[in-house]
Amino acid sequence: PVTEEVPWLSLGLSGAALLALLPLLLSMPRQAGVTAGAIAVSLLQMAVLDAPPEQALLEGVLALVWSGVITLKEALAGFASEGVVAVGVMSAVAKGVQATGGLAYISRFLLGRPSSRLAAVLRLVLPTMLLSAVLNNTPVCAMLMPVARSWAASLSPAVAPKQLMMPLSFATMLGGTITLIGSSTNLVAAEAARKHDPTSPMGMLGITPVGLVNAAAGAAYMVAAGGSL
Repeated sequence: PVTEEVPWLSLGLSGAALLALLPLLLSMPRQAGVTAGAIAVSLLQMAVLDAPPEQALLEGVLALVWSGVITLKEALAGFASEGVVAVGVMSAVAKGVQATGGLAYISRFLLGRPSSRLAAVLRLVLPTMLLSAVLNNTPVCAMLMPVARSWAASLSPAVAPKQLMMPLSFATMLGGTITLIGSSTNLVAAEAARKHDPTSPMGMLGITPVGLVNAAAGAAYMVAAGGSL
């Protein structure tokens, strides 16, 4: 719960962090030092005060605008980015699949009833990679966590949910490298590449060959070392 003490605590910790980093920041060029300080304060707020990321990062952007490191136009340019809009659309699509019950149905159909931890990790990792390749991987991970917990408890013999959470997280990241829409990082990188060289746009399956190799190697590792993750 939010209390009246939090803003003052935030200001105090931010000031203490800047004082501790002051010698290092002063040794940098002005813009680099201001940027490093803004990032440090934002990370401190999120890590120590559990501040919402959007609040902490927006404060960092405002600090950069106020100090003249970036202009207001540059600060607002991100909201007009095609990559940012695409991420928002994919998140809405993923939420729609969840709200209609489609994700739970697909998960029950694909996960099955494995009889061992090794088989459970394999049955979890492969469908998760597939879903993350066609939906944005961040909402897929968030939506599959409760599904994986209840599924692990229902198995016979039961599998500890903690043995599936890390493979689930890594599987969504690896699946997101298979297609362009699988990860917000891909979309932002594709937009930057298009601006740099409009003649060579990154297609939907342009990263698939490398992504498949990456995903296969990651899946093999997680199946082999899943018990330690």
